[in-house]
Amino acid sequence: MSENVILIRRALLYILLLCASLVCFEICGALEKQPGVPVQKVPAAVELSIVPNSFAPDSVYAGVPFDISFDILTTDFSGPIDSAVLTVDLLSATDSVVATVFNGVAEHEFFNSGVIRYSSVESLIDSALNLSPEEYNVRLYYRLYSESNVFPLDDSAAGSIIVLQKASLEYVGGSFIPVSVPPGLNAIFECDITLIGDSVVLVDNIQSYFHIAGQGFSALTELAISGDSLIPGTNHIMSEPVAIPAGQLGDSLSVDLTVVYRHHGAANALTYTTTFDDLLIAVVEMPVIQLDSVSISSFNAPNVNSGQEFDVKCWISNVSTLDQPPFDIRMTSDGSSLFVSDRSVPEIVAGEDTEILFDVLAVLDSVNPVEIFEIEVITPDVLQAEPLDDNAVVIIEEPAVLALTHFLDVEQGYLNRGQEFRLLLQIWNAGGSNATNARYELTSGGIDLGIEDPLVEMIGVMVPRGIVLQAPDYDTTITITLTLVDIPTDVNTGQRALIGDTTFEEILIVQSQDMELLVGAELTASSLVLPDGQKELFQLNVNNITDYVRLDSVSITFADKDGHPLNAQSVLNVATAGLYRNDTLWTEAVTQGDRLTMCFCDSLEADWTEGNLSLVFRAAVLASAGNEFRIGLKASDLVARYSDGPPSVINQPVTVTTADGSDVVLGAVYTTAKATLGGSFTIRYNPCNPVLERAEFQFYLDRPSGFEFRMLTLTGEEVYSRDYVAGTTGPDQGLQTVLWNGHNDEGFVVVNGVYIAVITVLETGEQARLKVAVLK
Repeated sequence: MSENVILIRRALLYILLLCASLVCFEICGALEKQPGVPVQKVPAAVELSIVPNSFAPDSVYAGVPFDISFDILTTDFSGPIDSAVLTVDLLSATDSVVATVFNGVAEHEFFNSGVIRYSSVESLIDSALNLSPEEYNVRLYYRLYSESNVFPLDDSAAGSIIVLQKASLEYVGGSFIPVSVPPGLNAIFECDITLIGDSVVLVDNIQSYFHIAGQGFSALTELAISGDSLIPGTNHIMSEPVAIPAGQLGDSLSVDLTVVYRHHGAANALTYTTTFDDLLIAVVEMPVIQLDSVSISSFNAPNVNSGQEFDVKCWISNVSTLDQPPFDIRMTSDGSSLFVSDRSVPEIVAGEDTEILFDVLAVLDSVNPVEIFEIEVITPDVLQAEPLDDNAVVIIEEPAVLALTHFLDVEQGYLNRGQEFRLLLQIWNAGGSNATNARYELTSGGIDLGIEDPLVEMIGVMVPRGIVLQAPDYDTTITITLTLVDIPTDVNTGQRALIGDTTFEEILIVQSQDMELLVGAELTASSLVLPDGQKELFQLNVNNITDYVRLDSVSITFADKDGHPLNAQSVLNVATAGLYRNDTLWTEAVTQGDRLTMCFCDSLEADWTEGNLSLVFRAAVLASAGNEFRIGLKASDLVARYSDGPPSVINQPVTVTTADGSDVVLGAVYTTAKATLGGSFTIRYNPCNPVLERAEFQFYLDRPSGFEFRMLTLTGEEVYSRDYVAGTTGPDQGLQTVLWNGHNDEGFVVVNGVYIAVITVLETGEQARLKVAVLK
């Protein structure tokens, strides 16, 4: 349509509107002449405008009707709305009119809060205009009539519309199937359609359909299209199943396809229809097969073990009056089991059925142990009735893996006379499959344990079984033997389950114990000792009644001549102090205050079978011990325990006593010579690593005195110095301890090397020196 024609039409519309206005003015003039009749004037304040972004749609096809919608915003207008005249033009880039998509009276949807809503205004772009697919601006001409008033909105820009390039569809000739169908069954029709275009289109499945018609028969069926969309190029289209009545036998059916489609965002749609070159479908008697059932054939279907062989059984029937020629079927699964997927089905006589077996090796999928097997016909043109069943499910499990376990509440195999004890049995299953019950036989070698001998009972897998037994009232050895006489079977295979040992034997000792230790001590030499020299101070004699007991520890105490406690570390060198036998140290000593505790080494246990044991206490007495010191030993300071025998007494204390029944074993007084400073000056941690520990220096003072501690290099350079006033670092007299952290007087760690530690007694000037290695 040329722009001149559009302008002529618009001029005629304005003339009609002018005439209508003159008529209104005549009526108003006549009314003015009648007293008491008011006349409505045009309110000068009323303004109209289109609400921004309210115009729709955005994109359309030419030649196909579509609805437009928009909102008009009014100012100082309260109605009523009698009618409205609307013209909607599309403009080119030069603002010339290229198409009028609507020209006429528009019905509004609602008027609320000053907004007039228009929707469903049916419009059309004349396809004869051959508009190129591009974006066009939209211009509105609008006249609102309210009673005797006319409110215009001229030449208003409303937005834009994209005219879309049409995509066309074509039937791929010869692709329609089937061309013959049997009566009384469902049929599915298929064909290929080519989309000519460069983008995907959406299919309206509600308005798209196959139409099948015959004598006295007509049916519409929806389409089955993947994703409800078509892609450029060839697309395969299928119908939903259509029931072909039995009475149509011998009929020829016509078929046509209607596809309603659009590009994404298009406000209207295109329609494609084809009759498939006037194809006719023959309704004839044909062979028809049906999948009747698919099932699992195994010992405990549907459960099978991983690695177990089983069958998938498929029954197929011929439900027609014609013989079905051989065809192929395929089995698939969603799991990992192994099988040959394709099988050939021999000819099935009309009205008969056949069974097809698939051999499968089960393989467990750790993610999904439930595996689904599906059967489908893969030979083309084989007609099928709706399957009654086309899949089967198996549950794949790990095989049962059993272990016979037992527990006796008897420690170390010993029992007291008449003691009650329990035997706990259980057959564990570390697999996935279940297993049947077992039967066991329990014997005790003829010794009465309060149960039948032999005892024969059933036991379930993963079901604990407790048996209460009682030891005899005399010392003896019991041999308990249990044997599974009926082995559990795996419920999935019906075969003997995997199991380890099926028998066990326990040997128990029944023994009564009544034990105590007799101890004594005696001096081994003179009570006069010289400081620092290793000396035997006393001998400990132990008489153990049985060989099931041993000493754990012996504690002795130290005091001065007046009985006041002495620190054990001030009396002797703890590192070498202890009980000896044949020059071998059998104990490890620890101190706490005036007490020295000697713990026996494990190597002592082998010699307790002698019945009597003599041990010598040796120690290096320090000069700090003073002129005299006392060593005390009591029977209650000897800790002994049962090392063997009934569990009721194992590790329990053993009575320790003396020959006369008193608690005192030893109370000896020793006299020492004086020690020198140089002889007592020692170091702990040499070499010294300042990162890990501090060097610990120890020495003895024979009287209260201050002292100076210095660290020198080998060349005599002083790196560290501290003065200690008497009475500020430990005892005024006796053991002294100085700690050095490897730092110099400036607080820095000294370099690796050899240093000289010097102790100087301030009152006498006496000195002692030691070499110290620093190694970081």
